[in-house]
Amino acid sequence: MTGDDSGRTPSLPDGIRFHDRAVFIEHAETLVIADTHVGRDAGSGVTLPLGERSDLRERLGRHLSRFQPTRVVIAGDVVHPFDGGSEGIQETVEALINDCREAGARPILVAGNHDVALASVWDGPIHDEYVIGAADDGEKGRDGDNEERDGNGEGRDGDNEERDGNGEGRDGYDEKRHGGNDVRSREDTVTVICHGHEKPSREGDLYLCGHLHPAIEIEGHRRPCFLYQSGSKPKGSVLVVPAFNRLAPGIRLDGRADPGVSLPLLNNLDRTRPIVFDPGRSEPLVFPPLGKLRTFL
Repeated sequence: MTGDDSGRTPSLPDGIRFHDRAVFIEHAETLVIADTHVGRDAGSGVTLPLGERSDLRERLGRHLSRFQPTRVVIAGDVVHPFDGGSEGIQETVEALINDCREAGARPILVAGNHDVALASVWDGPIHDEYVIGAADDGEKGRDGDNEERDGNGEGRDGDNEERDGNGEGRDGYDEKRHGGNDVRSREDTVTVICHGHEKPSREGDLYLCGHLHPAIEIEGHRRPCFLYQSGSKPKGSVLVVPAFNRLAPGIRLDGRADPGVSLPLLNNLDRTRPIVFDPGRSEPLVFPPLGKLRTFL
């Protein structure tokens, strides 16, 4: 992997597939989205409702059908109102959760800065971060402890993370094998999924987060983008996912506007590379680091 300050395009994180405002971690069969901001439509100030629930469900459904994940992680700012919001917000959250479960995926909710009252619309576990690839693969709750277990070794949402003697979970997915390929070589790669407004407690090789709602203007059109900064432990590489809710305003990162929202994991925004998913291309578009991109704007 080349440094972000070079003129060369660096290798992107191994086993990560980019799609519409989402990434899929292949060896872990995990779909990651962020910033669903359920309830954002109510505060958007538009005259006509924009069908937030149907839009979120439709696009999530396409990802579920395409990737068939065993886990779906929503990396923070699940809801938009700081007070948790209305009954309609709870119904939307429940609909998204049910869509995941009906597709055979376990929903995992990570807290963001907007989620101070998330527990009022969701009675399952709420995590500060979720870790993939560590010996203690899993998550920590809001109190910093591991996910609560009942007498059957199950979390509060009834999903059992414990493995049997064959290393398989209840869904039969073997984390040591995927598609017949041994992924033991990736066990040393620790991926920490968090919202990004605060530094996570765990160190990782790759941090997947949201919070920034990054966007870039291309030929007069604003496009949601990913942001990537390569690195190694203890700082690790950072991959920022764009907001999944299309009503969440994208923060322009084209060099003409200060993003205005900090991300502690990114120590130098000029070293980050915008990445744009283009449905007409087989590979995402990887741009020069923002520090160099400014010279073209």
